Amino acid sequence: MRRRATITAVLLLALLGCDPHTTKQAVTPPPTGDLCERVRPTLPGNWITERGEYRPAAPLSDGCTLVDPAQAAHRIRVLVSILPVTPAQAARFRKDDEVSTAAGGYAAKVGDGGMGDGSWELNPAAAAPWLVFRADGRQVRLTVENAGAGTMDELLSIARTIISLAGGLPAARPTVVRSECADGTAAAERILGAKAVLRRDALVDNHLTCEWGSASRTVAAYEDADSATDFGLIKQAATAYS
Repeated sequence: MRRRATITAVLLLALLGCDPHTTKQAVTPPPTGDLCERVRPTLPGNWITERGEYRPAAPLSDGCTLVDPAQAAHRIRVLVSILPVTPAQAARFRKDDEVSTAAGGYAAKVGDGGMGDGSWELNPAAAAPWLVFRADGRQVRLTVENAGAGTMDELLSIARTIISLAGGLPAARPTVVRSECADGTAAAERILGAKAVLRRDALVDNHLTCEWGSASRTVAAYEDADSATDFGLIKQAATAYS
């Protein structure tokens, strides 16, 4: 029986294209932690990081904020998509940003972000700038939270640092689920027009937020004070509802 078991094991390895006598190479696990924690030590200055409740975005993203303790208003919001974003999806997200900024009355127009394919920016004179680019195939959005407390040059410097991070972006969990959101899944998937493969649910200061995502669309629901659930399709990060 032991001889048969050994033959079976060798045969399985051969079928998998493996040499049973080859030493296995160590696989480096993807980095963990949020992107702010990963990039903060490599940035000039004395940044700290915050995590909180962020307006839902499409593509569905994880968020954090870089905070300058010497200047309370100096805050950079960082959103990174959970899934990779294709060039076609990036073009569609850019078009959505162009439409929403025009509708919002911005004098400045969305322009090339200078960070390769799938990069764009908005740098208005009287409002806070933001920059979008791709790193490791995922979409990253950097936003100065308060007008006058950050520049496009600063965003570009942070973007270059993110792209050059050793080990790349931190891995993202596909789902973060709260049981209170379960009853909304069927309705959310009808709006998505597909099965939700991504979830981000949160309870912050007794305010419940439920988010469902496909590869290119996001649906968010909020529970108000009357326990009613309000659903909305999120087109992109520059607007709330569509």
